[in-house]
Amino acid sequence: MTKYFQKPFFRKLFLSYTAILLACSLVFSSILFQQILQQERSVQEQQCRSDAQLLMQVVDDKFTEIENIGTQLASAQWFQKVRSQSEILNASITVLERRDICQELQTYYSILQVADSIALLLPEKEQAVDRVSFWEEERYFSSIGLEDLIDEETEKALVESYKSML
Repeated sequence: MTKYFQKPFFRKLFLSYTAILLACSLVFSSILFQQILQQERSVQEQQCRSDAQLLMQVVDDKFTEIENIGTQLASAQWFQKVRSQSEILNASITVLERRDICQELQTYYSILQVADSIALLLPEKEQAVDRVSFWEEERYFSSIGLEDLIDEETEKALVESYKSML
C-alpha cells in the first residue's frame, strides 16, 4: 500500500478526493449549522410571540376588569352623592357611609391587584376618595408620592380625557 503513495498520480488523486470530500463536508456542515440556528431562532421567536400573546391577554383582561369596576362604581348609589357639587348632598354623606365607600374601594383594590393605589378622583371638587379616606387632591397625590408628577397641565389633560364620565 505504501508503494501506491509513492506514485505522484495516486497521491494527487488521493489528495484531490480528500480535498473534495472535505470541502463537501464543510459545505454540508455549514448548511446544517445554519438550519439548526434558523430553527432555534424560529422556536425562540414563537416562544416570544406566545409569551407576548399571553401577556397581551392578561393585560386586556385586567383592562376589561378595570372597565367593569368603573361601570360598577359609576352606577353605585353613593357615587352621585360623592361627585355632586351640592353642599346639601355632600353633607348628607355620613361617617358610616364614607367608611363603607372606602371599604368598597378597598374591595376593588384587592380584586384588581395591579396598582399601588386606587382612587376616585373628583377634579371639579379637588377631592380624591381612596380605600383609606376622603382626601384633598394635593394631599392624596403627596401621600402616594405623585405630588411632583401631577401638575395643572396633567390634571387638565385627565379632566379633558374623562370629561364624559364626569
